[in-house]
Amino acid sequence: MRLLYLEHQPCIRALKYAQGLKSRYSPEITFAYVKTTLSEFYGQGDELFDRWIKIKGTPKEYLKEILGLFSVDLIHSHNAPDYLTVAAIEAVESMRKKIPVVHDVHDLISARTTSYGGKSVSSLLADERIALTKSDGVIFVSSGMEESVKQKYGEIPAKKIVFPSYLPENLVPAKPRQKIQNNGEIHIVYEGTLDSGTGSHYDLIAIFRDIAAQSIHIHIYPSKEYSAYRSLTAESPFIHYHEHLSPLSLLEEITQYDFGWAGFNETKNREHLEMVFPNKAVEYVSAGLPIVTFDFRSLKKFIEEHNVGLVCKSVNDLGSLLRSKKAEEVKREVEKKRFDFTIEKNIQNVWELYHHLLRK
Repeated sequence: MRLLYLEHQPCIRALKYAQGLKSRYSPEITFAYVKTTLSEFYGQGDELFDRWIKIKGTPKEYLKEILGLFSVDLIHSHNAPDYLTVAAIEAVESMRKKIPVVHDVHDLISARTTSYGGKSVSSLLADERIALTKSDGVIFVSSGMEESVKQKYGEIPAKKIVFPSYLPENLVPAKPRQKIQNNGEIHIVYEGTLDSGTGSHYDLIAIFRDIAAQSIHIHIYPSKEYSAYRSLTAESPFIHYHEHLSPLSLLEEITQYDFGWAGFNETKNREHLEMVFPNKAVEYVSAGLPIVTFDFRSLKKFIEEHNVGLVCKSVNDLGSLLRSKKAEEVKREVEKKRFDFTIEKNIQNVWELYHHLLRK
């Protein structure tokens, strides 16, 4: 099978798809992108794809060139934003080709109140509607996202599946490190994207201060340098800022902590947070850490279904929650399930979607 992947900025989710597909099947995958390759951005990933093509000029016209030069059986386009999916749909239609287009919804723009990529939400909604209602297949990152789309756009005609952000088997730490022994003190870790001064869901400074105020250690591993968070360490001995690490090193490193934090700032993007299923949720479990989050629908459903985390109503309730009998029960359950949420165990669902659309 010859696949064409599309994404404005290639991401870790796309890398995981490639690892899963290449481990079980033998597809040829071309990646057409706008900003930087995976290896340029993350330091790895380019080797999993057969070729990389940087999109220049008008996306629709450039995609027509690609489809004219290479044989493509199916297009798998990742948002956000959604304009590349729209360009793919239009390119295929204008060339009268029978190439299915799959739209992979990482982020639902219509659930946001903040801007995305420097553009207002309103300017992006038309692309979202076309991508969701005109694609042949749609992949949602969570069941909550699928429910939200149905409420906004009705029953879309595409073949749909839910595919959370699973982890490649080779990233699951084989031998977790010994937990930090420090007079019974609790150590939480947060890894990933950060923001400050915007009120977005990644603006976590106030939350980290509240955690530290309860004498709970919070360890921060940013996806890139963020001085506003580095400076927090001067405020409290319970706030720890660490250097950026590669995915493999990061997951091995965080096994020494007690819990993984996935409680976002809900000031502006509550609707978005109800449906989000972040990569870090599965990464925490694979590292042997129960997920700790607020009452967000999709994350809560996953946590309760698999008994792999704790949901707190308020950050101020954290101390008692993390020292509860439930917390000890969840820790034991997570240890049993570290290898349950891998891309290799679940990639068959995506492969079957591809074949369904090609038969159709």
